[in-house]
Amino acid sequence: MKRKLIGFCALTLALGFAGVSSAATLDFELGQTGSTFGSLNALDASYGGFTWDSNYYVVTQDYYNGGYANSSTFVSGNEAAFNGYGVLTVTTTGSPVDLTGAWFQGWGYMNNAYTATSTSVTVEGFLGAASVGTASMSLSPSSFSYLSFNFGSPVDSFTVTSSGTGNWWLMDDLSYNTASVPEPSTLILLGSGMAGLGLMRFRRRK
Repeated sequence: MKRKLIGFCALTLALGFAGVSSAATLDFELGQTGSTFGSLNALDASYGGFTWDSNYYVVTQDYYNGGYANSSTFVSGNEAAFNGYGVLTVTTTGSPVDLTGAWFQGWGYMNNAYTATSTSVTVEGFLGAASVGTASMSLSPSSFSYLSFNFGSPVDSFTVTSSGTGNWWLMDDLSYNTASVPEPSTLILLGSGMAGLGLMRFRRRK
């Protein structure tokens, strides 16, 4: 009986902590209209449960193509994030998350690279002060490509670095999984099992 109860507790614990995680995608669809780059519409600093660097902005596909003579198709909807200058940091506002990947494109002119086009991008994930991995890719000035992060560990912040100061890129559909947490019902079952083990030990001592 004791072995069965121990096995039940172990199985309940494993199922509980393996169970509840959810996938999410940030598509940067904030309902902007008009010349969003021209008026420098900053990305909401708390968008999507993250804390964003103040140099993240939002641009519409209409403005990007019309203002820069491009024919790019954004990954989803009519809006994407883009960068200002330097290394941009993003932090989570809750538990660490498992970053999956994102779509990137170099900021182009007439579907080609020019002086302000980022030719590559590097994403580095951190847990506390420790780096848990990096992912890099070359960028096209005319179409989005998917960068898979594969850090192998949850992160509580990440940085995005372009190929040089003043070089710009677009980012769309950042995807991630929230950290697994035990279900309340599982915790109740686990507590019941542990209480049973304690009762058995108490009876044996008597």
